[in-house]
Amino acid sequence: MYFGVPLEESFETALEMGHMHLALLCITFIELHGLDTEGVFRISGSTAVVQEWKSTIDLGLPVSFPDEASIHDVCEILKLYLRQLPESLIPEKYTNRFNNSDLEEEILAKCILIFQELCPAHKVIFLKLLGLLYRITKNQVVNKMTVDNLSTCFALIVFKEPNNVEGENAFLALEMTSTLQKVLAIMIDNYTTLRKK
Repeated sequence: MYFGVPLEESFETALEMGHMHLALLCITFIELHGLDTEGVFRISGSTAVVQEWKSTIDLGLPVSFPDEASIHDVCEILKLYLRQLPESLIPEKYTNRFNNSDLEEEILAKCILIFQELCPAHKVIFLKLLGLLYRITKNQVVNKMTVDNLSTCFALIVFKEPNNVEGENAFLALEMTSTLQKVLAIMIDNYTTLRKK
């Protein structure tokens, strides 16, 4: 129902079933229990727990996390889900709009245009995720997660990760990764502007 299923499809199915979408469920749980957790999104969850939850979710059973669930496990299931989307939250067609030499104002203007073009399901989930990442950075003194830490954790999840790169292409992929981290950091810092678009 979720893993490997297009976001629009799983979003519609969750609405039809009257369930909160898995990504929204994870984000809400993290907002309630994890903003002060040191290393949130950086420290890995339990592979066994995450696989058990994934199996339950794949069976189409209702999903809920007990209050005592590990934040790191919930973060891991969210990242796993987002990684396995057939089309990333910010589709690949937008990735090449950014250059490492772009100024922050140029990047922000491009981001605003992209937000206006995103399909509703991608926009809803991405804005919720971006809001969560923004709120986490506001607690960075406690959780040790700066905007740079979070953009490193999420750039290749939010955007399409370069595949099968070798030689000179590997250098270009590394440069693109650096650019996407910069773009995501700017998006996080400018969440309050982007959510109004």
